Parts: sequence; structure tokens; C-alpha cells
Amino acid sequence: MLVALHPFVEKWDVGLRGDNPLGFPGYDAPENESVRTGRTEHYALIEGRFDVMGGSMGGAHGERVVRAFKRATDERLPVVVVTTSGGARLQEGMVALVQMARTSAAAVNHAHAGLMQVALIRSPTTGGVYASYGSLGDVRAASPGALIGFAGPRIVHRPLNLDVNTDSHSAESAFKAGRIDAIVSDIDQPRWVEGVLGLRNLPPEAAEPFPRDLGAVDVDLTTPADAWAAVQTVRA
Repeated sequence: MLVALHPFVEKWDVGLRGDNPLGFPGYDAPENESVRTGRTEHYALIEGRFDVMGGSMGGAHGERVVRAFKRATDERLPVVVVTTSGGARLQEGMVALVQMARTSAAAVNHAHAGLMQVALIRSPTTGGVYASYGSLGDVRAASPGALIGFAGPRIVHRPLNLDVNTDSHSAESAFKAGRIDAIVSDIDQPRWVEGVLGLRNLPPEAAEPFPRDLGAVDVDLTTPADAWAAVQTVRA
């Protein structure tokens, strides 16, 4: 069982429920959506629920996320995003797919307001949620061994007939590639979030260390002369 983060002191948009915009046969929008939003004592929390339709994002899921980012922006709250999802909800078609753009825009607006976002990527996190608001955090951590990626290994294998390394979509490979900042066990994630948000000292055992052997880095902090110089400065 996954360890819960800090408890909600206020839940948002509990009654917000989707419908069946395409008239998809046999589809009923779930009573309890695949994401919970609200406020904890110190931050806004967007928490995916894999137990509801595989955590898939439909219209109501996206709308809850958009409203949560907007409210966090208005209330000057950092946002913690916890993801477990199989992607967009196919039964809602384009209504589901457009939520990728809507939730991404809401996350960017929150960031432009100078507020922090922390992402906790749990297993699995794939598809539209991963490719939108789920991967936009300023600081990102994943559970050990978590399956991470837009398309999972089987999706890559079937159309391309290409054998994919079983580690290619793991939290560990994402960490090595710099796509996440830490690997944190589920039980340590609440303390890790507190450390990132400055609510406590980050315990050294809560995460794998950042790579230290970076070699000599010569960074020019003067204003770049052109666009390419700016790119080189950022890479440094």
C-alpha cells in the first residue's frame, strides 16, 4: 500500500464529476474521480488515484487539476503533485486529450507567479498525465523501481517490433538521465517533501544523493551576448 502524504485540511471540488461526452457505450463517469485535490497544512496537494480507472485523466480530472493550480496561485501556495496514471481516458476522446494542454498551462501560470511545484512520481506514471502537469515540477522524485514514461515498454515493442531494455522506463534510468532529481522510498516521501519545501532539514537517508562528480564547471554569469551563448550558459 502506498504511504499517504500529509492529510488534507480542506478538500476541493469534491462534487465535481464528469459525464459521457462521446456517448461511449457502457461508460459511466466515476463517482470518485481519479484525482483528489485540496490543501494540507502547508501546501496544495494534487493526488492521483490509480484505483479509479487506472488514474486516467478525463474532463473532470483535468478540471480539478486546473482549478487546484489556480486556487494555489491565488492563495500563494506551493503545489505538490503525486502521480499514478495510465494516461488520458480513451472513453472521453478529445475531451480527455485537451486536458493535457489545460493542466500544463495551469501549472505554468502557477510557476510564473513565482511559486514552487514538487512532483512525486509513483508507479506507474505514463501517458497524458506524465506528458503534462505530472512532469513539470521544479523538483521531481520517484518511487524506487517506478515505471515512468510516456509510452511503456510494451507500447514501444509492439508497433516497432523492438525489444526494449526492461530498465528503460524505470525511475533509476530516469534518475541517471537527469529527468528526476531523486529516488525516494514511499515511506520517506512525506519527510522529503517537507525538506524540499523548507519545513524541515532534508534527512540524508530519504533520497539518493545528487551526482557529485561533475568535473570543473566554468560558468560565465555575465549577460549572454546571443541566444547560443545563453544555451551554453544554461548547460554549464
